[in-house]
Amino acid sequence: MKRLIIFLSLFLFLIPLSGQSLMTSIVADQKVAANPYGPELITNGSFTTDTNWDKLNGTTISGGEAILNSSTAYSNHLRQISIGIQNQHTYKVDLDITNYISGEIKVGLGDLTNGVYSILITANGSYSFELYLNDVLAPFDIIIFSFDVGPILHIDNVSVKEKY
Repeated sequence: MKRLIIFLSLFLFLIPLSGQSLMTSIVADQKVAANPYGPELITNGSFTTDTNWDKLNGTTISGGEAILNSSTAYSNHLRQISIGIQNQHTYKVDLDITNYISGEIKVGLGDLTNGVYSILITANGSYSFELYLNDVLAPFDIIIFSFDVGPILHIDNVSVKEKY
């Protein structure tokens, strides 16, 4: 009898209170674990066309890449406005740097004054950052900007996805 009471207690503990079946809860949790990121928020992150990006301070788009060739420090080079991000959410930002010659850039969600920013990027490579936007004054944009030294490099495969 004691074993039956313990078994029933454990069984009742496992029944979700939300009205979902236990199997539905397990399947939903497995889907989030398999892909914890939402849909792509960037348009033309592969730079296949010269569209959807504001190009500033010597930036061009050609051959499937954004090309930064500038001596201008502390300024925007690429911007995509109103990409669908929200304050107090976390986002995964990915990009590739190729043909690096010189300079320093950061990726930001917001603008040069308000937002959240990556660490300095100063070499070729594939970069991935999780950025938590916690600034009510930040616009809902992605920016790629020079820091201390103007950049001469190429950018490709820019991606922003919300982390669930």
